[in-house]
Amino acid sequence: TGHPQPTITWKRNANTLSNSSRIRISETGNATTGRMSSLMVASTVAGDAGNYVCKATNSRGTISSNAVALTVQVTPSVAAISSPVVVREGRTATLQVNITAAIPSVAVSASNRQWKFSNGSVITEDSRFSFSLDHLALSISVLTVVDGGTYTFQATNAAGSGTATVTLTV
Repeated sequence: TGHPQPTITWKRNANTLSNSSRIRISETGNATTGRMSSLMVASTVAGDAGNYVCKATNSRGTISSNAVALTVQVTPSVAAISSPVVVREGRTATLQVNITAAIPSVAVSASNRQWKFSNGSVITEDSRFSFSLDHLALSISVLTVVDGGTYTFQATNAAGSGTATVTLTV
């Protein structure tokens, strides 16, 4: 409330917002009972992340709410660097993927990254299998024909999981 009646605006990272297909700004109440403004962001996307502030402005000045930080969690997107990988028996093959993301909230710690064999069993490091680049690369040494097949990499964060497959032919 205020006299004269203030104009209410919402901002995200200092940019003024307006109603759209995904953003809804609404006001309830009146000058006598008091007004309340609310903001709803539907179907959030990574670009909606930021600091939101409500401002009330009239001829006597401007007052702002405390900033509210919105973090948007995004499922990791994983892509194979190259597939298929063809390597001769007895040699070493390196299978590599990339987690593609433009925002930090997609971060996936190394403990939430894993490689699996075609049969679904999780690969662990041993004398033939090793990981590098924070688990984004899997090296298999002294290859045999049995090592051929589809390998799946899975990255998991709070929003979900992303996978990529790499086919190895020996």
